[in-house]
Amino acid sequence: MVVIKSLTGSQEDRISQLPVALICDILCHISTKDAVKTSVLSKRWKNSWQQVPGLDLNSEEFENLSGFFSFANSFFDLQRGSLIRKLSLHISGWGHDGYTSFPNPWIDDSPTMRNIQHLDIRTTALSSITVLPLSIYTRKTLVHLRLRWVTLVKTEFVSLPCLKILHLEQVMYPNKATLEKLISGSLLLKDLTLISLSSPKDDQKVLHVRSQTLKRIAIYLSAYVDIDAPLLHCLRANVNVHKKFIINSGFPAKTDISFCGKCDHDLIHDSRYLH
Repeated sequence: MVVIKSLTGSQEDRISQLPVALICDILCHISTKDAVKTSVLSKRWKNSWQQVPGLDLNSEEFENLSGFFSFANSFFDLQRGSLIRKLSLHISGWGHDGYTSFPNPWIDDSPTMRNIQHLDIRTTALSSITVLPLSIYTRKTLVHLRLRWVTLVKTEFVSLPCLKILHLEQVMYPNKATLEKLISGSLLLKDLTLISLSSPKDDQKVLHVRSQTLKRIAIYLSAYVDIDAPLLHCLRANVNVHKKFIINSGFPAKTDISFCGKCDHDLIHDSRYLH
């Protein structure tokens, strides 16, 4: 807390004099656990964390999953009628305390989630029960999406007009068409990270990465990849003897291309797009 000592020698708490909306915005940038701790600073701060437009929780910071879900449910009850901008959940220990499924109502198409901008869902075990709802593909205010060990459902339509950062790790997707639509349907996408994804189908098909806005790509997959990104500045990828990259991109003056793994890879660059 910032305390200013006046000329008369008295101390003045400047932060507590800030508007409630600004205080809540500041608390939104730290974890919910730390935001709750601020309730002891003064009477004015006692309930400030309850008005924060975001929830950032790690189940490992609770004694058990029952405590984690109880706290989260209470938070969403308090937020009824409000708009959450940030939701970050790290969940481990599925199957303990009787909890075996992800609470989709937390992220489904509810009024509270209408203005969600930052969505980060990470679990520690992949299962068909951690399936995300279809509404994930049509979040018009979503800017940052990070998913780990969850399952995407098949969709014919994706509209994410504000998404700039997409990070998928250990995600199960139904087919490459759905994954490609997720990328191409993110109209402002700048950063794309794909790590160890899996699908029950299309394992041998080429993954087409198509974007007119992408600047940075990190791909760590076993699939063949065809990249068409005119604004690409940075490409990081793993390669092996079976990996092939087809890059259709008009590289700018400075482009960082980094490969890890075996060097006997096949890189095809379409010279029609060279400057």
